[in-house]
Amino acid sequence: MAVTDFTNQGPQQPEPQEPQPPGGTKGSARDRLVPPMPNGALWGWLGPLLVAAFGAILRFVDLGHPRAIMFDETYYAKDASALLTFGAEHNVVKDADKILMGGGTDIWQQCAPTELDKCASYVVHPPLGKWMIGVGEQIFGMTPFGWRFAG
Repeated sequence: MAVTDFTNQGPQQPEPQEPQPPGGTKGSARDRLVPPMPNGALWGWLGPLLVAAFGAILRFVDLGHPRAIMFDETYYAKDASALLTFGAEHNVVKDADKILMGGGTDIWQQCAPTELDKCASYVVHPPLGKWMIGVGEQIFGMTPFGWRFAG
């Protein structure tokens, strides 16, 4: 005799379903936890845009302060500018940070065409982040705001 063979099996009848009360606890977890927006789709767009605008204000106000080269900006800001100028990382002259903070941009070591290997900089990290920093420098200039914009 098989496990499913019972002597007193009745006819299969679907169980009656109880009507779901409005706002009741039946339904999927998503229906209970994420109710529809009460005022339509406007707040579905306007709410995230307001939060993004608030975040942008917090991010970009005083982004250029302190007006100094901080921590690893001494490498990445100059590498990003070199990518824009030369297409590859390039060595800088001594005291390049002081020249940059004084408003100058002539910070590149000069090499003869036969000695270009002496001007090539040691590349530590992949270039995507430096290209992003370079976009900020292209838009806003070689300033602390410019190189921090994409960071």
